[in-house]
Amino acid sequence: MPRTAPSRELVPQVPGVVLDAAASAGFARDADDWKQLSGGRSNRIWKIGSGTRAVICKLYQSDTSSPVFPNDWRAEARALKVLAGTGLAPDLLGSEPTALGPCLFYRYLAGRPGAAGHLQTGRALRALHDIPPPAWLRPVGSHPDGILAEATGMIADLPADLARRLMARRPEPRTVAPAEPVFLHGDPVPSNIIAAGRPVFIDWQCPAAGDPCQDLFIYISPAMQGLYGSGPLDPADKAAFLSGYGDGLAGRFALLAPVLHWRMAVHCAWRAARGDADYAAAVELELAAL
Repeated sequence: MPRTAPSRELVPQVPGVVLDAAASAGFARDADDWKQLSGGRSNRIWKIGSGTRAVICKLYQSDTSSPVFPNDWRAEARALKVLAGTGLAPDLLGSEPTALGPCLFYRYLAGRPGAAGHLQTGRALRALHDIPPPAWLRPVGSHPDGILAEATGMIADLPADLARRLMARRPEPRTVAPAEPVFLHGDPVPSNIIAAGRPVFIDWQCPAAGDPCQDLFIYISPAMQGLYGSGPLDPADKAAFLSGYGDGLAGRFALLAPVLHWRMAVHCAWRAARGDADYAAAVELELAAL
């Protein structure tokens, strides 16, 4: 069932090594100053302190990457440095290793995740894509055959009956001309977009250089809106988002959409098979869009 954007309000025990990492980075290590933020599926996140001096501590977890969504702390740190001053990402404050995984520290953004308007989000994503992509970004292909091959590789890890069902829905690729690579966020789902006066993107663990339709699709994806937003977009919301982004990609998006829907359905099945039970319903949302 679709859920609203995750709230941010749990107060757990903070691991000692994380407190030590925060102290090394110059931040308070009193556990009373910490509040865990809910909503993260790949990593653990805390808010340290309050007000304008509040800081985010992000503890990276191992074995949470997927073929579609990597979980690379170095890429996030580098992306935040490149985007400093643009207003599109939070300010990076430092990083520290721990026995549990690396920690990143960045400035807390006072705003609601998942509350940015669709039109404004489209404009913010266009502003990101207009920034020249750094050469170190991982390349993301846009050829339909490559997208289908990536999904087919994930199907090999699924139960046989589910694999057969998904293969039966595999779309035929259409011819799509190559696109000039842009700076992709890689995971612009609603809960990774903070309404802080303007939309600001967080969780930069899988940035890339590639076809702009990759980011556009992830935002519009029924599965991602169901898991990380308030449910699949209606036609008016989708139109507002694409209008904010700007004209010129509608035809290309329509050609790529079937293979992107299918890959997302396979990705959700891959996650469900690894214990993320709510991804099972997301498979059905994505298949329905086919």
